[in-house]
Amino acid sequence: MLLLLSLCVGALLSNLLLQLGAIAVGLSFARPLRERAERSYFQEIKCLGALVTTLFLGHLFQIAVWATLFRVFGQFGDFGSAYYHSTVNYTTLGYGDLVMEHPWRLAGALEASVGVMMFGVSTATLFAVMSRILRSHYGGGRRDRRPDEGE
Repeated sequence: MLLLLSLCVGALLSNLLLQLGAIAVGLSFARPLRERAERSYFQEIKCLGALVTTLFLGHLFQIAVWATLFRVFGQFGDFGSAYYHSTVNYTTLGYGDLVMEHPWRLAGALEASVGVMMFGVSTATLFAVMSRILRSHYGGGRRDRRPDEGE
């Protein structure tokens, strides 16, 4: 059981590093949004598309970490089944058509909790970038005013 928990912590740390890497790469695509004073909606959509794609690819790699763990430790006969099962866990979909051996079921639940957290981090990243875009188009300098200064 201690080995299983250690492996899950290792997978969690790997997922965290992959998520941070995906965010860093994704935000590098969004950097032009910050650097240009006037930018077209097309450029903003293109940067958001690149950010979403990068974050999504990060999630696919994170799922692969768990699938590899499950495959290496004999829970599935092929990587495709392990990846499918891992995707169902990571997204908290929970079909239940493929089930791991008893002690490994805990790893599936831990993967689900990691998936929820990582999707939350991706959502927060997208929200921050979109807030900046909307503020630049519709909010102007309002964010710099104190509430007691009025309009």
